[in-house]
Amino acid sequence: MYGALPTDDKVQRKAVALASRCVLCGVACESSTHIFLNCSFSCDVWRNILLQINKSWTGFPSIQLLFSWWRKKLKLVPLRTIWGPLIVIACQQIWLERNRRRFDNIKRPHSQVVSMCFREVRYCSKSDGVRIKSMHDLSLARMLQIPISNSPARPILEVKWKHPPPGWLKLNIDGSSLGNPGSSGLGGTFRNHNGTPIKCFATYLEVRTNFTAEVAAFMVGNSQALD
Repeated sequence: MYGALPTDDKVQRKAVALASRCVLCGVACESSTHIFLNCSFSCDVWRNILLQINKSWTGFPSIQLLFSWWRKKLKLVPLRTIWGPLIVIACQQIWLERNRRRFDNIKRPHSQVVSMCFREVRYCSKSDGVRIKSMHDLSLARMLQIPISNSPARPILEVKWKHPPPGWLKLNIDGSSLGNPGSSGLGGTFRNHNGTPIKCFATYLEVRTNFTAEVAAFMVGNSQALD
């Protein structure tokens, strides 16, 4: 992509008379920056890929900035092992779609290109699978049908919320500390037998430990229940 792909703008720089139009969007002249970053078709591909991982596509002025942003997000996304290869696979599939349209006259919607990207990710993960470290990892791997590693790891306990009996309210609470001890807070939600939130509360606790924040959440929850 760094000037190596034979896009129209590069061919024109070699004094070749060539009318240029992007075969993906049919609007702008073709260049590497346009194909991978500015083309409406490619933006739809990136937008739908990132949507699966709860990220949003905001656009980038250069390929280098896209890759730099992608590296910075590595520690913040679920299923980190697929995050790195995913950007390379997406670029590959966008380029392959460009070639299919130009040389084979075969057009596929952006949704199919997105599906091909995740199919390649599943194929790359087939031998070893991905290691699950959180419930977010587990739910995302299941949604994308990515193989899960069988290697020993800390077990993930999947907990499902159960509705209380009719006429009862269920209180769910949580407390946490950023730093342990550190800036902490607590919160809770009352729900009826339909799962509808009836009452919510949240409180900032200043500097506490995780344990004291959890206990405080229990105490405040009891007080709210009596009210």
